[in-house]
Amino acid sequence: MLVITDPALEKLGLVEQVASPLRQAGCSVHVYTDVVPEPPLETGEKAVAFARGGEFDLVIGVGGSAMDLAKLAAVLAVHKGSVADYLNLTGTRTLEKKGLPKILIPTTSGTGSEVTNISVLSLDTTKDVVTHDYLLADVAIVDPQLTVSVPPRVTAATGIDALTHAVEAYVSVNASPTSDGLALQAMRLIAQGGGTWSGPTGAHRYGERQLPGWVGVFQRRRGGRACACVSARRTVSYRPWRIKCCALAVCDGLHSPKLHETNG
Repeated sequence: MLVITDPALEKLGLVEQVASPLRQAGCSVHVYTDVVPEPPLETGEKAVAFARGGEFDLVIGVGGSAMDLAKLAAVLAVHKGSVADYLNLTGTRTLEKKGLPKILIPTTSGTGSEVTNISVLSLDTTKDVVTHDYLLADVAIVDPQLTVSVPPRVTAATGIDALTHAVEAYVSVNASPTSDGLALQAMRLIAQGGGTWSGPTGAHRYGERQLPGWVGVFQRRRGGRACACVSARRTVSYRPWRIKCCALAVCDGLHSPKLHETNG
């Protein structure tokens, strides 16, 4: 089995919580940690090459950007060509096989990447994605206990990330009554979860935070303004929550006609 994660999560001991039971069950587990936030194309290529070079029958992605790389590694392990060949904007190949089974395990509530069919990679001055239903996880394990050791600032920041996704889903010109209802409930849950980072005793409250994180699944419907904000990377150290927190009001103002129609 191949576990893809980042060095920080390995140091926190979260990866061992995943790998230890597997080893005790007699599984051979390889932990791959060549992962960075907002992974560049080169990092994606390395992860795929590693997956192709091993005799793995399962890929597990633990936390953040590692889940995007796990999706790529699992699918492209059974394909030829580079990751660049399969990028949506500039690639020339299409995915033809589902690839290796994959399990995705989030450690924060934010993008909802564990239930989406997209993998995002950073290029020199912009971003591109690989999108296909083959990238969907076979299993997504959402365990609130895995979020307890994450630093409070990360928990708070990814809460803003989840809130942004909920707001974007709600004001999207492509929204539906179903997505509106789920987005509004996500906002309520986030508003009620302000104390979730107060320590292990509040672990049960992390479960409430995971549900609104899944609003990321509505990225297909809301118009992709996160990509429109990428130009800010030139002057701002990009993290999803930092740019979204600063640009949310401005970007969502573009969708104000929907609010006027809804609220009169």
